[in-house]
Amino acid sequence: MGWTETDLLKLPKWAREALTGERMRRQEAEAKLEALFPNASTNTFWRDGLTRRSLPNNSLLSFRVGGGDLDIIQVFIMEQGLRISSRRSLAIYPMTCNVVIAKLEKQAR
Repeated sequence: MGWTETDLLKLPKWAREALTGERMRRQEAEAKLEALFPNASTNTFWRDGLTRRSLPNNSLLSFRVGGGDLDIIQVFIMEQGLRISSRRSLAIYPMTCNVVIAKLEKQAR
């Protein structure tokens, strides 16, 4: 529910001052949060230690897992899941109920 200025003026002075103080603390907390996590609304980010680094929303992430130009695994977020792809054959190994490993299959020589 939004409060109008008229509603606020009906409050006792101590309540108006308390409400103003709480609003200022909220604004300060939101500014600190934005400084720690810029673009916090994005669905794509990476971690650098404990610091979260935001990427543009729905970014395609590419990981070089070998020395060749085709040794890249790409990950893209989809609704309720991830799309994992590569230019080479890709093998998915379930580890536990919530962990998988994606590896490029070795090429036959």
